[in-house]
Amino acid sequence: MQAARPNPTAVILAAGTSARMGCLDKLLLPLNGKPIILYVVELACEWTDTVVVVTAPSPTNEGMVETLEGTPTRIVENERHESGIGSSIATGVSAARLDAPGFLIFLGDMPSVSPRTVEQMVARFASDPSRIIVPVHEGKRGHPVLFPKEFRHRLETIESWKSVSDVLSEHMNMVTPLPVNDPGILYDIDSPADYRGAILQVV
Repeated sequence: MQAARPNPTAVILAAGTSARMGCLDKLLLPLNGKPIILYVVELACEWTDTVVVVTAPSPTNEGMVETLEGTPTRIVENERHESGIGSSIATGVSAARLDAPGFLIFLGDMPSVSPRTVEQMVARFASDPSRIIVPVHEGKRGHPVLFPKEFRHRLETIESWKSVSDVLSEHMNMVTPLPVNDPGILYDIDSPADYRGAILQVV
């Protein structure tokens, strides 16, 4: 009997500076009684075999480490987190299991993504694991984004100032858009106004 194909590795980018929020770490702010980061972690854990959370280095990440205690996550520190989000992508993918069939890259400040969206993405990826799966809502691409294993080297060596969107632009012929009825794929928390809006959205 053939063994089941492993699910992708989740990489959660959680090393930002929260500059526009005016706080030390926006991902630890409570959202209806639960830290923002836990919404993303719990979603990732539901649909992937391994969850890597990329944080700022110690001691800056102490609150994050405490918050994630007891969750089935692997925390990796990005010593170059201030150089750009690309450095966190590279750090997270480099920490993924070597046999990972793909990399589901989440932004840690997007707690409103629907579980149904991730379910659909993983299912589509299982049917063709050579494609990049990108959720699309009302014509706009969002997050998370699911890359096949063939992109491991590109993601591990991504320039620090580049993002997931830059890699997509380089390889549009490999992208499979996945229409979803989920505005949460477009909604991140960057400002106090975003945070207040998220409180109304997330139940």
